[in-house]
Amino acid sequence: HDYHKMEKPLHVLCQDVAYEKAAIAIKTLSQMNLSAHKIPSRLGTNLELVISHNSATKEHGVNKLAEILNIKKSEIIGVGDGGIDFPLLKACGLKVAMGNADDDLKSFANYIAPSVEHDGIAEVINRFILN
Repeated sequence: HDYHKMEKPLHVLCQDVAYEKAAIAIKTLSQMNLSAHKIPSRLGTNLELVISHNSATKEHGVNKLAEILNIKKSEIIGVGDGGIDFPLLKACGLKVAMGNADDDLKSFANYIAPSVEHDGIAEVINRFILN
């Protein structure tokens, strides 16, 4: 991408952030109409922060879709496999983590499906939609 040509980024990723600094950043950014959530770092023992405007999150997208379709959020199933999916699951009635998801997301979920390699989505559809 030609990032220098972008007018405004949709998301900002901060890598290798210490836990204490992440907590301070999340609190400060929330006061600025920004959403920040932490995900496990691929670089080491610290965290990554994903920062976006409050109206540019997966949570906002689910809320808007529920409004447009005139459905309750409690009727929506969210399925995720990474830390970046916390806002998505937060907005949904049924929170599903894939078997290959990180432990933090699994502990947040209502249900843990088999991994992607073991047709976890098909299992979720069969269990919660078709039955």
